[in-house]
Amino acid sequence: TTYYFWVRAACSPTDNSIWVGGSTFTTTQIPATLPYSQNFTTANDFGFTNGTQTNKWFYGSAAGNTGNSIYISNNGGTSNDYTITTGSTVQAYRDFTIPAGTTAASPAILSFDWRSQGESCCDYFRVWLVPTTFVPVAGTQITTGTGRIQIGGNMNLQNSWQSYVNTNVNLSSFAGTTMRLVFEWKNDGSIGTQPPAAID
Repeated sequence: TTYYFWVRAACSPTDNSIWVGGSTFTTTQIPATLPYSQNFTTANDFGFTNGTQTNKWFYGSAAGNTGNSIYISNNGGTSNDYTITTGSTVQAYRDFTIPAGTTAASPAILSFDWRSQGESCCDYFRVWLVPTTFVPVAGTQITTGTGRIQIGGNMNLQNSWQSYVNTNVNLSSFAGTTMRLVFEWKNDGSIGTQPPAAID
């Protein structure tokens, strides 16, 4: 949840200063525990970092795959389409508590259904594991860095639903902490092919 606040001086009942906006702050999600499953049938517990980007994450039924999913849309979630001529970078994320004692010898399984056509070089989604101290920013791509791990490569060039399964996700660097799973959509402002990313 993002909070905004304003302040003003009240010198007397009839003498007040103008309202001045303070900075904003965002609270973290209540972390999910493992094992975790989300089929998006009745609810969505992913947060979206969309900002003022043209192409944004939404939750709904526009992408199909037997019900609801999260997906990129350029029209308020009505369809799973994107504006190819306007670059966007947006993130969908979920926080998880990783049990203390988690080691590389006990890998996690990450699986999801996805589709994303895009453009071979420049329109795709990525999957990241990051610490919750790292807050994704709309308009800015995540890069590798301390505690930031990309899972797989750039995912695109699939206009029908695919299943992704990774049986060897190493969570040991997050043992005893809370980590954030991030799906990041990025498109440049040139060519591309519908549809953009959808996750189920």
